[in-house]
Amino acid sequence: MPAMDTFYVDPFNDAATDDGAGTEAEPWFSLNTGRWTEGCRVVLKSALYIDGTVTVPVNNVTLEGTSKDEIFIMGTEDDEFAEESAVAPRFFQVFDMTFTLKNLTLKNMRQETPQGEEQPAYEGMLFLNPGAVLNLENVNIEHVSLPKARGGAIFSEGTLNCTNVSFKNCLAAKGAGIYVSQAGRLNCSGCTFKDNSVIDGVSTWRLGAAIC
Repeated sequence: MPAMDTFYVDPFNDAATDDGAGTEAEPWFSLNTGRWTEGCRVVLKSALYIDGTVTVPVNNVTLEGTSKDEIFIMGTEDDEFAEESAVAPRFFQVFDMTFTLKNLTLKNMRQETPQGEEQPAYEGMLFLNPGAVLNLENVNIEHVSLPKARGGAIFSEGTLNCTNVSFKNCLAAKGAGIYVSQAGRLNCSGCTFKDNSVIDGVSTWRLGAAIC
């Protein structure tokens, strides 16, 4: 079996370029998903801002940081997140693929539902469809605000495996931490839920500040 590719991402490295090979010496500036290969490992070495939803393009990719308390994927700065006018898109969506996130923190996603609308543009910072598998290992998910949504941190219709995952300060109408559809499967080990909350939606009611 051939060795799988390893790519490095470090936007704060002066040598970073998306035109390079993604080596430690010449890392990518962004996640550069168009160059991911099946089964590859993508190593994030500094903070990264999400400027648009990432649809996982190939199967069996692992995206990992070097420390879950030091490596962040963010929608906004911490102080910006406190402002209701600040918004950020869904971070990752997985359709019929297996995707693994490990050793990093995901934080600061906010979407307000337009006046008169029943649901926000997104449900879940992370979304997986019935054919998807999402593995989270040693991950923090913090500061997600999706009023009226099913799923704050995660909306899952597929198979979700969480090991040593912390959910903190997430808000939704149902399942502020995790919303699992009837078809979904959830496995949690060593996970914590802290300061998560649910609020009434337009046509629904609050259920499951941790898991629904």
